[in-house]
Parts: sequence; structure tokens; C-alpha cells
Amino acid sequence: PALWRKLVEQAMPILDFAFQSVISNVDINKAQDKSLAVQKLLPSIRELKDPVRQFHYLQKLARELRIEESTIRTALREDKAIGRSRKLDRPAEQSRLVRGLGSSPIEEHCLALLLQYPELRPLAGGLSAEDFECTENREVFAKWQHSSDVSGLETELDAGLREHLCCLVGRVFPPGTGESEGTRRSELGYCILRLKEKSYRKLETEKETILEVEREKGGISSELSKLQEQGIGSAQQLQEVFEKKGKRQWIQLREKA
Repeated sequence: PALWRKLVEQAMPILDFAFQSVISNVDINKAQDKSLAVQKLLPSIRELKDPVRQFHYLQKLARELRIEESTIRTALREDKAIGRSRKLDRPAEQSRLVRGLGSSPIEEHCLALLLQYPELRPLAGGLSAEDFECTENREVFAKWQHSSDVSGLETELDAGLREHLCCLVGRVFPPGTGESEGTRRSELGYCILRLKEKSYRKLETEKETILEVEREKGGISSELSKLQEQGIGSAQQLQEVFEKKGKRQWIQLREKA
């Protein structure tokens, strides 16, 4: 309960959190760092349906990285045009690109906290590997659950995942995170809330799709009933997340009154 209270009070929009997580690891004087930051954040900006919000975050990205806004817009157009079938000559280069485009800043921040600060492990009891969408993050977390330390975890991973593990273990946090256990606990709690929310949303969508197909096929009533019960369960879990987020908004309004 205490963890959730801190989480709710300090929560921020998911894309703002992603910006903070990615930009904090960028050396503004290195072109490669800027390029990687764009690769990680651009897909999330592209998915925004509201053109005003998309414009806001395009400007924010250009400002944070100190590059021309037109450059970001060009990259956004190219990102939309790139197909999944694009081939690269070198496997290592392909691996890095896949990590850059398919990675999740929140997932990586969560894993980096757990790997670098073992005392946070008990707080991750509610997480499961299925809560991670990125394949590499999901596999690292699954192995981490059954390992006692990073050294033991490393021996359980293949070469590609060991490279990813090295990046997570070497991730540099903002000063406030490294200096305060309370901040680390709060940030981990925030990550867990966001990951569970995404997981429940995905589950709800999948079950609604299955239910609709079964209805069209005239599915057996007992099977439909079971699916509906499962749907209610995930809906209730999602409702709990929304209530925690709503509580934070109420607290903010009360403080402004």
C-alpha cells in the first residue's frame, strides 16, 4: 500500500517518463547517442493519434537533443516508411537496430533497477515475464527470477542476451536515483504500474476479440461464460490501476484548491 501511494503521487505521463529515461543517458556531444535516442523515442511519438501532442513531443525531442526540428520530422517520415523486411549486412548491426527500435524505456528502466539494486527484488513479486513486450527484456526477466545474482544470470544467457544484460547493468541513472533508495523504490513502483496497465489492456483487447469470434461462430455457452469471467477478472485489475491513477489526479486537484 505504501509503495502504491508513493507511486500514485509521483506518477507522470508515460511518454514523459520515457523521455526522462532515455535522455538522461545521452551524451549531448555524441552524435551516436543522439541517433539512438531518436530511434528509441520516435516510434512512441509516431503512434500518437493527436497531432497536437505529436507536434509537442517532436519539438521536445528536438529541444532536448539540440538538433533541428526539421531533422526529427525527416526521421519520422523515414521511420513510417521503413518496412520490417529491411535486411542488414552484419548480424551485430541488425541486433543493435532491433534493440533500438523495439526496446521499451520503461521495461529497460525497470530491469536496470532490479539488476543494479538487488534489494528491490521483493517489490517485483507482482511482475511476470508476460508483462514485458520486448522479447529480450522478457527473457532476461524470466531468467532473473530464477537467479541469485547477475553473475549467475549471465551464465544462463546466450551471447545476444548477455550483450543486452551488459547494457542494462551499465545503465547510468540520474543523480537522484543513485543517491536515494526512496526514489529508486518509487521509480520501480511506477514502472510496475505502467507495465501492468499495458499488460491488462492487451489482455482485455485479446479477450474481446476472442469473445466476438465465438459469438459470430455461435460458440458453446460454457466456453463463452468462461471467457467472459476471465475478461471480468482482467477488467477489474485494470480498474484498480485506473483508480490509483485517478487518486493521484484527485490529490493534485485538492492541493490546488
